[in-house]
Amino acid sequence: MSVTKYYSRLKTLWDELDNYLEIPACTCSATKLYTAQREREKTHQFLMGLGSDFATVRSNVLSHEPPHSLNKVYALILYEERQNIVTQSHETAAPDGAVFLSRLIGKQGSGGGQTYSGQGGERGSGVTSKTCFHCGRVGHIKSSCWLLHGLPANLESKP
Repeated sequence: MSVTKYYSRLKTLWDELDNYLEIPACTCSATKLYTAQREREKTHQFLMGLGSDFATVRSNVLSHEPPHSLNKVYALILYEERQNIVTQSHETAAPDGAVFLSRLIGKQGSGGGQTYSGQGGERGSGVTSKTCFHCGRVGHIKSSCWLLHGLPANLESKP
């Protein structure tokens, strides 16, 4: 099961449970403390339900002080899941050097000694994609990388 599907199911259960639990209504700091405690419980439940593929990131998150918010933990786990998928796909694909060499040989064989000098993106189509030099993911650049700069304020506050 994907992390997104797992989190969605867990969130549904948390929302249902929250319908039955009453948050103490007072002007003291008890409500804030209670809410923070529930957030930590949810974070721990989420992390402990993950498979062994996430053992390293789980350990890092649990040892962080002050604790990360649930939204931040979810973003970190999603990133780790995507990295695992990329790593697995690279293990089954041909090594980059072999691909480069085959293209180079192909161009030299038909083009009289020309060398390959692609710029990224889809070769020959004129389409280039953004790649972040910080995390290596496609679709954004370093200046807008969430892992480097944190989640935008409008996403951090959403449950």
